[in-house]
Amino acid sequence: MKLVLDASPDDLKVFLEEAEELLQLLDEDLVALEKGSETPDLLQEIFRAAHTLKGSSAALGHKRMAELTHVMETVLDKLRQGHLQVSTPVVSALLDGLDALRSLKDEVEALEVGETDLAETLTRLSQVGSEVQPTAEPAGKDDAPPLELGFGEEQEVAAASERGEKAYLISVSVGIDNPFRAVRAWQLLSELSQIGKLIKSVPTKEAVEEERIEGSLQILLATSFSEEQVQAVVAQVPDLLKVEIREASVNGNAEAAPVVSDDDKSKVTVLASPSGKPRAEENGKGPKLAKTVRIDIGRLDTMMNLVGELVIERTRLLRLGDQLGGKYADEGLVRALGETTQHVGRITDQLQEEITKARLLQIDTVFNKLPRLVRDLAVSSGKKVDFIIKGQDTELDRSVIEEIGDPLVHLLRNAVDHGIEPPDERIVAGKPEIGTIFLSARHEENGICITVEDDGRGIDTRRLITAALAKGTV
Repeated sequence: MKLVLDASPDDLKVFLEEAEELLQLLDEDLVALEKGSETPDLLQEIFRAAHTLKGSSAALGHKRMAELTHVMETVLDKLRQGHLQVSTPVVSALLDGLDALRSLKDEVEALEVGETDLAETLTRLSQVGSEVQPTAEPAGKDDAPPLELGFGEEQEVAAASERGEKAYLISVSVGIDNPFRAVRAWQLLSELSQIGKLIKSVPTKEAVEEERIEGSLQILLATSFSEEQVQAVVAQVPDLLKVEIREASVNGNAEAAPVVSDDDKSKVTVLASPSGKPRAEENGKGPKLAKTVRIDIGRLDTMMNLVGELVIERTRLLRLGDQLGGKYADEGLVRALGETTQHVGRITDQLQEEITKARLLQIDTVFNKLPRLVRDLAVSSGKKVDFIIKGQDTELDRSVIEEIGDPLVHLLRNAVDHGIEPPDERIVAGKPEIGTIFLSARHEENGICITVEDDGRGIDTRRLITAALAKGTV
């Protein structure tokens, strides 16, 4: 059955690229979380990745992916707040959810509804997260909090008035029970930022991105648009329960509380805080410029081929220059041609070197997918394994990177299945019950050396010889 999504082909391409990065990030971070890296920063990174994936899939119209990420996000939020402890069952349930998300991503790529059944995964996630009952929402959380302005924000309202713009106080209710309230609030902030300047919002955009929002949102917007035009923009965002848009002005009485007059619907008074200073959390820095761009592999290969052609023609040009120089050595034009040819040769060499470097990938693109494999193998075989990786920043040509994945998977499977002993055998042998597997990469002369080691029982040479003789290998 065809999968219908509310997105253009370009939007789908961007979504798939972003989703693959987020899924890989979740894979790596969840394994690290289980190994004991339970830090607030790691939990926050995992939560944000799941939250971003939920928002983008909801915007795309993929309801099943949005529903699954929402349930995963609930479990992650309990971990983040300390209401739930990190354990193997919890991480296993989250990893199962991650595998289901990959299947749903494949549906988007094929634009076909697959056979992924989410019922068991959702049930398992709900069970591991049910150790803590959700806390009842206190009354009044759906009411908009008062909007207080610092001195700088008050000045921005005044400056907007001098420019002939108007400041509008927009109060919105998205509902406490709406699972996508943060998504809708973020959509609203993004839409309004296109038509004016967001002087302030409660909660802030950063808090909305982290889903720290109750049921309401207040925004102070400076714009040249009319109130009707602002209303039209707000109306584009779905799921808004109540919207009030009023023209705002500044009252200098900093000691009084902010007041919305019921009998004057066209005017709202917003006041400065008693300190007269904006809060530090509102002074967000501007967006950072991206330092990397995605390049299609086919385009990179085409550039490499063109550089190869350029190198060939450069060699011909150098040879022709030498021939002309031998015949017309005293001609000024010939000398100028020789100098230009040498300069073009240097540029071509540099271009070839840069394109070659652009084809290089760090080997961590392969290595980072392996901790999950080792973890799953260890859990299924009842073994305890510490997986240590070194040399992830070693660079290889992408053609080599594509070929080494399968051999590494086979070697690691052998290390877990046949090398590392069960915990009780290791204790009897005088070893720690946790086995260790080392994976490393390093430059060695003109090549790369990749090593897989383990501290297990090693290879039984007698069994190896017997098997080799039986198969006629030796």
